Amino acid sequence: MGAWLLIGSVLLVGLFGGYLVGNVRVAALVGGVLQSRVGDTVEAELCITGQVRSGGGWQSAPAVVRSLSADSTGAASQGVGETVLLEVPPADEAPAGSPAPRALSQGMIVVLRATIEAPEGPSDSGYDQARQLLHQGIEVVFRAKSAGSVRVVGQRGGVSGWFDRLRASAKADLSRGPSPAVNEVLQGVVMGDTVGIEKDWLTAFRRSGTAHMLSVSGLHVASLAAIMIGLARLARAARWVGFVLAGGAALLMIPFVGASPPIIRAAAMICVVLTGRWVGRGRDQWQVLAFAAVVVLGLNPFALFDVGFQLSFAAFLGMLLLLGPVQRALKRLPDGIASNVAVSVAASVGTAPVALVVFDQTSLVSPLANLLVVPALPLVTGLGMASVLLGLVWNGFSSALDTLASLPMMWAVQVSRLMAVAPVLEAGHAGRALLAMTMGAVVLPGALAVTGRVVRTPFDVPLPLFRGSVGWLRAHRPRNRRLAAATGVVIVAVGLVTGALAYTPVAGAWGALQAAAHGRGWPDQVEVRVLDIGQGNAVLVRTPGHHALLFDGGPAGRDLAGQLRGLGVRKLDLVVISHPHADHFAGLLEDIDDLDVEALVDQVQVISSAEWAAASGDTRAGPAAGGSGTEAGEYLRLRHQLAEDGCRYVFAQTGYSLDVGGVSIRLFAPTRPLVMVDGSDPWAARGGEPSGDELNGASVVAVISVGSIDVLIPGDAEAEVLRRYHLPPTEAVVVPHHGSRGAVSEVLLREWGTQAAFISSGEGNSFGHPSADTVSLLEESVATVLRTDTVGWVSCTVNGDQMTITTERTPAQ
Repeated sequence: MGAWLLIGSVLLVGLFGGYLVGNVRVAALVGGVLQSRVGDTVEAELCITGQVRSGGGWQSAPAVVRSLSADSTGAASQGVGETVLLEVPPADEAPAGSPAPRALSQGMIVVLRATIEAPEGPSDSGYDQARQLLHQGIEVVFRAKSAGSVRVVGQRGGVSGWFDRLRASAKADLSRGPSPAVNEVLQGVVMGDTVGIEKDWLTAFRRSGTAHMLSVSGLHVASLAAIMIGLARLARAARWVGFVLAGGAALLMIPFVGASPPIIRAAAMICVVLTGRWVGRGRDQWQVLAFAAVVVLGLNPFALFDVGFQLSFAAFLGMLLLLGPVQRALKRLPDGIASNVAVSVAASVGTAPVALVVFDQTSLVSPLANLLVVPALPLVTGLGMASVLLGLVWNGFSSALDTLASLPMMWAVQVSRLMAVAPVLEAGHAGRALLAMTMGAVVLPGALAVTGRVVRTPFDVPLPLFRGSVGWLRAHRPRNRRLAAATGVVIVAVGLVTGALAYTPVAGAWGALQAAAHGRGWPDQVEVRVLDIGQGNAVLVRTPGHHALLFDGGPAGRDLAGQLRGLGVRKLDLVVISHPHADHFAGLLEDIDDLDVEALVDQVQVISSAEWAAASGDTRAGPAAGGSGTEAGEYLRLRHQLAEDGCRYVFAQTGYSLDVGGVSIRLFAPTRPLVMVDGSDPWAARGGEPSGDELNGASVVAVISVGSIDVLIPGDAEAEVLRRYHLPPTEAVVVPHHGSRGAVSEVLLREWGTQAAFISSGEGNSFGHPSADTVSLLEESVATVLRTDTVGWVSCTVNGDQMTITTERTPAQ
């Protein structure tokens, strides 16, 4: 009893201490004063402290404020020392006559005239700049007035300045190999710098599960430490010398590549392990992992939300839990192969849940790819670090070492590209995979019994018929060992396939049960339902003849297919996508394999990259279909998937109308369509990606007519765009652009004679939707105003000239 009391007291003290320290660190990270100056234009001197990233001509980097012009109170020192994000616009946005801008780099001290702005909230593609910057302790953005207004006045000095120069020298030394493309990958392996790596290669690394080698972490630090210990042994130095060199090298990697959570975790664990070996003490891996977590979170509690932290710790946790069992299962293989396979499988399984949640996919061939790639990593790391160090003596050493490193580096690239051809497990298929694994686990005891193994239930829990069934299979197993093993493999394979094939009927049955439990049977009249889809838009129309129409597909991660199944919808007769913003189509793309779509309507004209190259002479769009990873690329992927499934396509234009199950749909659209190139640069035909306002204004507007009732579904087309169309009076309207400012006007509402307005918005969204001004205008002009973020879904049932409106959480009249 006393021991347990002592353990509980220690845990409580630790938790309380962690809570206090965490609060202190969070206050220190976000306790700045510059938020109060958002909107001010200032003269500032900044020191760039992190990696400079470029995109679309813009340059951005974290920076520390060294001096700042006074605010309205005359206080000039407030805000000095705070970390901000520096953003510099493209050179072509600079006023005529401005000096040519200089490429920025880490360590530069710059002076500029900038506007202090708040970080942007979640974009339509889901990227949340404000959250990402907050996790780095950054609360404001310094946006330069022009590229030419940024002047470089020097470089920082001291230890940080020395590492800046070493980093620049290392980048130059690692660029002397025979292939510039391979040199960029080498820089990624040694320094974690992935800016210059070809996009197709980056995609291959991610799809094959080998992208971790481009993020300097535990594997790199362990390889470097092993190299240092090996060098000390070759020099016949004392044992402690190797440990000191290894620990020093691990710690020096932090300022060299940047203090990311994976590198701090790795360095902390290496130092603990080396110290234990030095003093002759054993080590508990769980305690080492806990110590590393305390170090990382003590420095920055927000690191808990960092993807690198999650992947790094998940990989190590997977190895702690699974390495032993997997090695025992592979005991018949040679020790070296069994060990490498076990590490790869354990780490891949550990990181798979994180990858599914964060990236919506995980590699299915990661264990095999890493088995082939990881053995080359210590060699590449060692040659790369030698190139950096010996390059300080003579550039020729770097050229020779980079050439040697390019051989294993190219091997890793080619393996990753080959493995990237294999399909990946997407988040939308996780349920199918889980059911397949469950069925595989169910039949596994039988497969083991067929091979002659003695099988018991976990913890010897008695299960009906288990002992008798397993015993019968073991008694009647084939006597030929190879035949028995093959039979066991077939049994497991059949279980896996059966589980995968059973997913669709099981999910359908579950959806039917949900529908019955919630009383959401098919309506007797036409129903227009604004789905509770979060910060996005999805409107479902159901007719008494069991036709279903969907206007926009909502954002990803909202289980669109599950909501539709719960309403009895398996097939969509018509899908209208207003415009290619992710919050209007990504949910449909995510669940496309679970839905049958008969026809798609949009106003996106897709031309092949070959057609574009022939028409313009510009080959930048590239042959790679879909611009994978971009918002436009994802929309092209949706179009491809629907076309492959036999979906009919209809191009929307003003005046087009159709009738489905007694529901009349009239469409209104801009005169000029959106043109996408089916290649790596979907917006090549426009000369660049359109702005969010441009895409919103290009929305296809639909008017649904049932009897004498009209419902307007305008996508994100706001009042300024809608007034250009000759829209009929509408009894109900799905408020455009989630109720943004300017979404509707008093004149339009009066012309339409609107009686009910429905706003589709996500609770607590960072856009501030719906705008308070818009809500006030609606409440003054419209009898019924409902918001999905407060009442859930909104259902409008039409019967002749009457509308009956119900909601999920609050009944409405």
